[in-house]
Amino acid sequence: MQFLKALILAAFFASGAALAATPISTCDEFQTLVGKNLSGSFYLTNDIDCGAKPFLMLGNFTGQLDGRSFTMKNLLVKRQGGALCCWSYGIFFSIGGTNPSTLIKDIQFENVTMYGGSDQIAGGLASRMTGGTIQNVKIDSTIRLITESTTGGGLIGSMSGGSILDSEVKTTFVLDSLGGTIGGAVGMAYGRSTVIRGVTVKKMMVQGFVNYLEGSSGGLVGYLGEGALVEQSQVQSGLVAGSRAGGIVGTIEGATVHQTSVDEKVQVLATLDNKYNAGGGLVGRADCYSNIADSQSAAVVVACRTSKQNSAFGLVTCKDPRPEALPKIEGVVHSGSASENCVSR
Repeated sequence: MQFLKALILAAFFASGAALAATPISTCDEFQTLVGKNLSGSFYLTNDIDCGAKPFLMLGNFTGQLDGRSFTMKNLLVKRQGGALCCWSYGIFFSIGGTNPSTLIKDIQFENVTMYGGSDQIAGGLASRMTGGTIQNVKIDSTIRLITESTTGGGLIGSMSGGSILDSEVKTTFVLDSLGGTIGGAVGMAYGRSTVIRGVTVKKMMVQGFVNYLEGSSGGLVGYLGEGALVEQSQVQSGLVAGSRAGGIVGTIEGATVHQTSVDEKVQVLATLDNKYNAGGGLVGRADCYSNIADSQSAAVVVACRTSKQNSAFGLVTCKDPRPEALPKIEGVVHSGSASENCVSR
């Protein structure tokens, strides 16, 4: 029996389960200690000011980070070289990997700034999320995007798995290009294991070329597809601009939006003259196998095209002739104003 207990304890310690979390008290410690052990467990001991000095993007985080309700502020994010170079921006390159227990919780990131390059995926916290959980995280980010083939989110750039729960985002996108896929919280979210629940976008602001933008832009998510779920979330203020622009989602395809709201302080702008361009208080374009239910918008919509029946949507479309493929819309209300205005580039 004693031998069996020894074997169990040895396996327990070998797995790392019994190892104590590492305390983090400075920006340099966060950069160095987390960077050297991306699968480790960490916690903040105090508020941390990074002083707007260059912060090199960290790699694929698969560990656990507990902010203990402390704040990290003034992070100027720069890319590293090698495999992390050139196409990604974020405090982390990615979150999750194949580890479902990856967790970032109870932390606030204030004044996170990054200036993107070409063809990049950018997120205030991470360029990508493939699994794990982000819970009770608050972030205030400014992201500058340069080229049209860009995906950007105030929290996550591209999300293909995992959960974002009970979090808050303020973000500003400064666009030096004419498009991309951008969302207040997540640029692109897809996959049946992707859940965004209880997320509040306090402000989503787009600056630059706002009347001439291509691409999908959403107050919460730019593009939502392939079984992903958004629910119990809201957008409170800002300017959402794109060729397919919506207060919650720019484009939805084969995904679900449930119990969401957009406040009257949100303006949705989709004015570029193109037959595929449209703007709505909730959704810019709703495509096949989409479900939108129990949601409301009071946003101000100005678009080249918006639905005459319900301006919560810009365009509802599906090329699949089967009845089950048509977007399902129930309990959706738009109480804000809506007007049409087309601008030629």
